[in-house]
Amino acid sequence: MAQCAVQSAGMACMAGIQQYLGSSNAVQTIGSKLGTMGRPALCTLAARLRPCCFDDIVGQDSAVRTLRASIHSGGAQSVYCFMGPRGTGKTSMSRILSKCLNCTHGVTTTPCHSCPTCLDVEEGRRVDYVEVDAAANRGVDQMCTLLSCSAYAPVAGRHRIYAVDEAHMLTSHALSSMLKTLEEPPAHVKFMLCTTDAAKIPHTVLSRSLALRLEPLTTEALCRLLRRVLRSHGVPFRSSALVPIAAASGGSARDALAMAEGAAAMERGRVLTRAAMCGSEACLALRMLEAIACRDAVGVQAALHAAIEQCSSPSILLDLMMRSLNSAALLQCSPGLTPPHGSELRAASRVARAVGSRGAQAMYRTLLFGKRELRFSCSEHIGLSMVALRALAHEH
Repeated sequence: MAQCAVQSAGMACMAGIQQYLGSSNAVQTIGSKLGTMGRPALCTLAARLRPCCFDDIVGQDSAVRTLRASIHSGGAQSVYCFMGPRGTGKTSMSRILSKCLNCTHGVTTTPCHSCPTCLDVEEGRRVDYVEVDAAANRGVDQMCTLLSCSAYAPVAGRHRIYAVDEAHMLTSHALSSMLKTLEEPPAHVKFMLCTTDAAKIPHTVLSRSLALRLEPLTTEALCRLLRRVLRSHGVPFRSSALVPIAAASGGSARDALAMAEGAAAMERGRVLTRAAMCGSEACLALRMLEAIACRDAVGVQAALHAAIEQCSSPSILLDLMMRSLNSAALLQCSPGLTPPHGSELRAASRVARAVGSRGAQAMYRTLLFGKRELRFSCSEHIGLSMVALRALAHEH
């Protein structure tokens, strides 16, 4: 009888989830799409190297210590909120924590990775671990259906875990509908909210959760990660080639690995060198910024032409230029205040000498307003060209 009751509850829960998602495409988000989490189905380097345990997490020592302490104390929270930019480990941490809480060998900070529970979480077959794409399922009706499903007991594990990705995309009514459940959730339910925009998560939700802020990875941490990964995959490289990749990733391990994979594919077994990476967006941004600072119109046009040829993203180029301008402005205030890495330090120093502190501030505003106007341009590359020419004509 007990087994029949569990099976009936499981079937009812899955029916509720399908009703919550509403369409076959949405079902794929939470069901069949989870099957791509398994290592054999993954093809990108970043996906194959997704962390499987806390020891694999790079650059988030504070968050990892907090989670381990929470598990060791026996008082695991009912609601977790992972906040941070893309590629910093939010989804990976939610999956690792799920394995820690539901591992067949007991609640632990080091899941075994061999029991059916751990394997099912990794390969996406876990009924008791559900990932919800809040961007596609953001309404109050879907959330109410999900909350009603949470009342069912777990099918096999200790907890039924709901990981809500991009939680800031939920409507205000959907977030409000969660408050009572988040405050007094069933003993078997855990919620894990992942967001890249913590400012949009209401304080009433954050106050009911263990909030963990994940920071962008430093250039040094990304270089160490890339060095280890490339060596383990037998890709020859020069250490100087890693800096442009790490700088252009914006602190995202996933972006850095994707760029390294693309660079290795283009070189086709040849040694990765800095010269091979000179066409990267980070190098293009530095070239363009230095040309603007030195009032080198020919250099600006050459960088713009290279950006068009390589289909570089104008928005990312402007972001990288503003980051370098920030370094230049800080160097003007205190040379030891911000130590950019290698070539970025040299470029920031040259820009700082050329434009000065006020010039860096004025150029930053020009680039910032120009980025806002990109979406109104007939072409983003034309918009980038006009922003660069406007900065070139500006009095530094």
